[in-house]
Amino acid sequence: MALSSVTLTRAADLPTADPESLGFSAERLARIAPAIQREIAAGQYPGAVMLVARNGRIVYFDSVGQLDPAGGKPMTKDAIFRLYSMTKPYTSVAIMMLMEEGKLRVTGPVSRYLPALANLQVSVEKTDPYTGAAKYLNVPVDREINIQDLLRHTSGMVYAGYTAHPKVRELYTKEGVDWKDVTPAEQIERLAKVPLAHQPGTTTLPAGTGFGLGFAVRKETGRFEVTGNAGEYYWAGAAGTGFYVDPKEGIICVSMTQAQPGIARRYDRYLFKQMVYQAIAK
Repeated sequence: MALSSVTLTRAADLPTADPESLGFSAERLARIAPAIQREIAAGQYPGAVMLVARNGRIVYFDSVGQLDPAGGKPMTKDAIFRLYSMTKPYTSVAIMMLMEEGKLRVTGPVSRYLPALANLQVSVEKTDPYTGAAKYLNVPVDREINIQDLLRHTSGMVYAGYTAHPKVRELYTKEGVDWKDVTPAEQIERLAKVPLAHQPGTTTLPAGTGFGLGFAVRKETGRFEVTGNAGEYYWAGAAGTGFYVDPKEGIICVSMTQAQPGIARRYDRYLFKQMVYQAIAK
């Protein structure tokens, strides 16, 4: 995905600065690459690119490992990675821009863009008074899912692997709501058949509902199939790409690794973050 190269290739447009002048220890920043190299040597992933900036200036930018393990090509700073969860900030910013232009309301119903999601139900657990066994009933939503719910993950839609709701998890599997090898239209059709895990706006749970924001962007901008325009946003799941912003310290960090989705990838992100903060001198 071309968008994933934007973050790091545009880094060439940012000014660089001596780490010491921005409160970093150059010696400690130099520890980042060896730490990531150890993960590469352990077979966690073939290569990585890392960037640290403070107050708008780059203090660390490096690439390690291989871009092409089979051919032995080294990793480069302008390598293109899949976006994974980084699609969310792009789509969310586009949504806020449309809101500022008066083209949509964040409190507006998602059904304006996805009519199939207009009359959803919620799966609610009940206890049988005679047997004590749990059973699940579908009840109407108190209100429709709105754009804000998609922005903050309070829609009631979930990932089957991340929900503690057994009935919803079972139905996601039955209907094939697995985010793999489906078109957006097919995914909407499947989601409309499954009840929500909770009432909209009541609980925050991770879910790949950013695609709904993409539909809103596409409709309001009138852009659909032109590569690279504001309507081209896709969900791909959390894995080897990540970034974080620390407003208090004025720090922005980006890391991209050739990793597969999984809990182990969280360790890689935490490791990078740990190595950055241990380098702060003041």
